[in-house]
Formats: sequence, C-alpha cells, structure tokens
Amino acid sequence: MATENNCEAEMNKAEILADFEQACREVKAHREGKLELKTWEEFRDELRQEGYYD
Repeated sequence: MATENNCEAEMNKAEILADFEQACREVKAHREGKLELKTWEEFRDELRQEGYYD
C-alpha cells in the first residue's frame, strides 16, 4: 500500500513538472511574439465554465 502511494506521488510530481515545462514553453513563445496569451477575463470565464471559479 505504501508503494502505491509513493508511485501516485511520483506520478503527480511528473505531471506537475510536465505542466510547468509546458507553461515555460508558452511564456517563451509569447515573449517571441509567436503566441498570444488569454486575458484574465478570458481565463476566468473558462474556469467558470468548468466549474472552478465562482
């Protein structure tokens, strides 16, 4: 059981690192003018539609 929890924790860590790496690529692309980021309002509305923000 402890091994299961450790595996799950490592998987979550890997997912977090992958998401962070993707976010860094997006920021770099934005700085290079290759990507336009969402405004806070657009992001907030998306979160509301998914039920994460009231």
